[in-house]
Amino acid sequence: MSVALVTGAGRGIGLAIAERLAKDGFDLCIVARSGIELDLAADQIRNLGVKCDRHVLDISDRSAVAGFCGEWQHEISVLVNNAGTVAVQPINDGLSPFDDSSGDAWRHILSTNLDSVYWLTKGLIGHVSDGGRIVNISSQLGQEGRRGYGAYCASKF
Repeated sequence: MSVALVTGAGRGIGLAIAERLAKDGFDLCIVARSGIELDLAADQIRNLGVKCDRHVLDISDRSAVAGFCGEWQHEISVLVNNAGTVAVQPINDGLSPFDDSSGDAWRHILSTNLDSVYWLTKGLIGHVSDGGRIVNISSQLGQEGRRGYGAYCASKF
């Protein structure tokens, strides 16, 4: 049995990746913060004829990720670190995003988009099969700056 684990798979790119892997015959484990979205996504994936487990997990929470990894018992053929967030920092006339930011948005974006990749991969690396793949999803904004997206651009670089 080949298992693929995809984060941020409740919707969007993550769900599309999970569906593609299901069509290629992988059983899935999908992870996201929203249980409602995960339920709908899991049903869609199961309709493609594969098994699909779902786990509600805030990957920005290091202790929650550690707990998830500590309970994991399956071999992984493909790990897709897709989950991410963007919070556009407000730009006021003459002020930089740094003037408007308490640092909380910066930390949340980096915890979700960057730190979680490290902690999840580190926690599951022993379960990745020989010849398995780890895929980290980035963004075009990781290669270019955009006003108000400093944390997002840095996290995706």
